[in-house]
Amino acid sequence: MGKTQDPDAVSDEPRSIRLDRSRLHGKVQTKNMSALQNQSADHSAPDLNNPEQYWHDRLEEALAFAAHELKSPLSVIRAAALLLRSSRHSITSEQIEECLEEIDGQSNRMVILLDDLIEAFRVDRDIGDALCEPIRLDVVVKDVVKDFSNTYAHSFEMSMPAALPHCYGNPVLVRDILRNLLDNAIKFSARGSAIQVAVSTQEDSVEVAVRDHGRGVKPEELTLLFEDFFRSDGAKNVAGHGLGLSLCRKLVENYGGHIWAESPLDGGLRVLFTLPISRE
Repeated sequence: MGKTQDPDAVSDEPRSIRLDRSRLHGKVQTKNMSALQNQSADHSAPDLNNPEQYWHDRLEEALAFAAHELKSPLSVIRAAALLLRSSRHSITSEQIEECLEEIDGQSNRMVILLDDLIEAFRVDRDIGDALCEPIRLDVVVKDVVKDFSNTYAHSFEMSMPAALPHCYGNPVLVRDILRNLLDNAIKFSARGSAIQVAVSTQEDSVEVAVRDHGRGVKPEELTLLFEDFFRSDGAKNVAGHGLGLSLCRKLVENYGGHIWAESPLDGGLRVLFTLPISRE
């Protein structure tokens, strides 16, 4: 049996960041691009007046997404198992190992998907419980960029003012936001290329921008990147389920900030977010 390449597996790219204390919440994207564009500006909170209907819809969407995403790995596992059974007397040891690798890899893919879906159902419940306090954003940014610089082969460039005001957020979860943005920048840009992290002070907020020099996205996809489970055309062969940027949006907006994406003229992608300045 020829080895079947897992379309979501990228050997030398980082796996989506697993959150330490936050939870994800997702909405399956099963509609066409036009419908998504019409919905992209609507990031409303759950309808607390009808929670039963809200969770019913979430469950229905998650089941539809899972059914779609599980078809491919299950088909590969079944094919490998059938080959092992039907050819057990003639199959070579190399082919046996190949089949077992396929079964293991595709099983892991399903576990990751189910983990993400479980997390997706917890974010609405937990996201508002995290402590919001004045934080030193410069310390958070420096720590995260240092960690990534010591781990990945990309060139990380950082710029920020000598002094930054404190801003509102949760230090653990703001780290998660930045890790997700850097993780995406790494996954969608060439090994060793530059990634810039720029921090600046606005009138009533602190702005953080993460810029890569990768493949970028189509203009019509810029607002859709933050939709639950949205995958751009350029992300089809990259690991993930479209949850990272959606999570970032929910966390940023929970702190009273904003997040958006831009396409620089010379290529790549720039993702920016703001957090309000603390007046305490």
